[in-house]
Amino acid sequence: MINEKAEDRAPRAWPRFMTARVAADYADTSPWTIRRHVRPCGRRGRSFVYAIEDVERWMRGQPIASAVADEEPMGRNAPTPVSAALARIRAIARGEEISERGDAVALDEGRGDPRRAST
Repeated sequence: MINEKAEDRAPRAWPRFMTARVAADYADTSPWTIRRHVRPCGRRGRSFVYAIEDVERWMRGQPIASAVADEEPMGRNAPTPVSAALARIRAIARGEEISERGDAVALDEGRGDPRRAST
């Protein structure tokens, strides 16, 4: 009974939202592959939940997880409004120009000012 094959199971509809383990069973892959390539749409307790539409879109070859990378940076290294303001103040104090976007973080790190470009 424990070692049932997929053909022996009763057919059932797949849930609209599923964990990585269920999504991996649906896509016939590993849970780590789902976590790497499909964007989660929410949480169920401590685990992420994936929409069946996103899993199917990934199975058709459309990138799902890369859309997250194109958005605003997240995590510990993301510039906060306070760090951006401090970088802008440092740049003004050094007499440097601020870019049109006001990207003082880029100027503070030497990426936006051609005078500070390393050769």
